[in-house]
Amino acid sequence: MQAARGDWLVMQGRAAAYGKVAKVTEVLGDAGAPPYRVQYPDGRTAVVGPGPGSQIRSTKQRVETIHPDAAYL
Repeated sequence: MQAARGDWLVMQGRAAAYGKVAKVTEVLGDAGAPPYRVQYPDGRTAVVGPGPGSQIRSTKQRVETIHPDAAYL
């Protein structure tokens, strides 16, 4: 899982009513990895390590780069 500042973290609970959405305000891990500092719509902030079933909704399109010296089959 990789996120960038401004992305949305969607965390699923055991029931749909317990799902939470938060905006990523800071990435604390390396290369976009968790944990993330997030802000919930009500203004609360927290540091979270997303569990299984969590998803990142990106606010911008990501571009993957290919190493020019890579060997392909």
